[in-house]
Amino acid sequence: MEKGINKIKGLLSDVHISELVKGGGASFIVRVLSLIFGFVFNWMIAHFYGAESLGFLISSISVLTLVALIPQFGLDTAFLRFVSEYNTKQQPQTIALILKKSLSVMIPLGVVVTVAFYFSTDYIATVIFKKPYLAEHLRYISFGIVPMALYFLFSEGLRGLKKIKEQTIIQNPSRFFISMLLILVSVYIIGEKINPSLIFSVSIILTMFLSIYYWRKFFTIQNEVQKNAEQTTITYSEIFKLSIPLLLASSTSFMVSWTDTIVLTMYRSDEEVAVYNTAMKFSTFAKLNLLAINSIAAPKFVELFSTKNFTALEKVAKQTTKLVFWTSIPATLIMLSFPSFILGIYGDVFKTGTSSLVILVVAQFIGVTCGSVGYFLQMTGSQKLFQNIILGVTALNILLNFLLIPSYGMQGAAIAGFITIVLQNVVSVYLIKRKYGFWLFYIPFLSKVKKD
Repeated sequence: MEKGINKIKGLLSDVHISELVKGGGASFIVRVLSLIFGFVFNWMIAHFYGAESLGFLISSISVLTLVALIPQFGLDTAFLRFVSEYNTKQQPQTIALILKKSLSVMIPLGVVVTVAFYFSTDYIATVIFKKPYLAEHLRYISFGIVPMALYFLFSEGLRGLKKIKEQTIIQNPSRFFISMLLILVSVYIIGEKINPSLIFSVSIILTMFLSIYYWRKFFTIQNEVQKNAEQTTITYSEIFKLSIPLLLASSTSFMVSWTDTIVLTMYRSDEEVAVYNTAMKFSTFAKLNLLAINSIAAPKFVELFSTKNFTALEKVAKQTTKLVFWTSIPATLIMLSFPSFILGIYGDVFKTGTSSLVILVVAQFIGVTCGSVGYFLQMTGSQKLFQNIILGVTALNILLNFLLIPSYGMQGAAIAGFITIVLQNVVSVYLIKRKYGFWLFYIPFLSKVKKD
């Protein structure tokens, strides 16, 4: 333990790592808060509405997340890249131009998708999921399609401005906190249990307004300071050249993250969907530090790559992996030591997800040892390479879920997730080595092997 603490102190002496820790530290605290809110929100749904209703909501959210990718069109991640680059170059007018063009695509496309989805809910619920009662939940959740796309766009812009705390608040705890308040109002003040999918959609809409508020607050300040700065003309073609590969990457990343839930909804009970999703949420504790560091690592990678500081880029990438490895060990050990007790907080029925939790925690920790491979590739001009990796593992993930879930249920979903997560990270690490010349993964006793 003392050796690990000394390693962390050594890492913090680096100026770039120190910046990552300051930004990532705030993100980590907010993400922990987000997980707590998420768990309390799920507990409230299970307590007031029942485990099956939690399954309905999780299925609805998975569909919402998928459909919202269409109006997002990869523009949210592209906006992060553009904001990071042109903020470094002190060109706020260019950022404003890119935002205007992004919104001109997102909003009309989102409206069309919302209308089409709303009138297709009966078909989706009855034919695809074979659960007609899901239609009402899907109709309510459709109101969140455009707001979700927009708040992701603005939150990624905030990340590009390095407003990590605000960005993390928007993407994580805000929607759960608002949903919790709305449930309490519904149960104790109105005295009627409002459909949880409608509650979640309202929270998404309010989160969108919060993201716009933060963006106007922080970008306006920089815009006024630099109002006479140079402007670069960016065409729709240039935006799409970056966003389309990122759309494919984000779409396939979604499929890796949510295919298990969708296929479980198709073949298993709503109660089992709720149990598995709870186990999956707890498993994210194993990679919480990685998610927090990624919030500031992404714009840092863009900054160093755009200024061609490749030596610092390699050093930051490697040191980030070491830092995340050592700080992820405590949560991983707790998850692996007390999985049944942890899941039992929600009720005895949730203990059936113990083996799934263990499998997913191990997979997440293996991913931690590989570092920020996804963001490194996407932020250093290799988004097409990452897109191809994701396409391959997504196809495998879909196949494995359809093969394993009908017979093995949530355990089959966990095994499919394990194989996918490990393969995606290992292949990414290997390709980074081939293209950039260094190994990004970190395992203490293998450090000498990596140098050979």
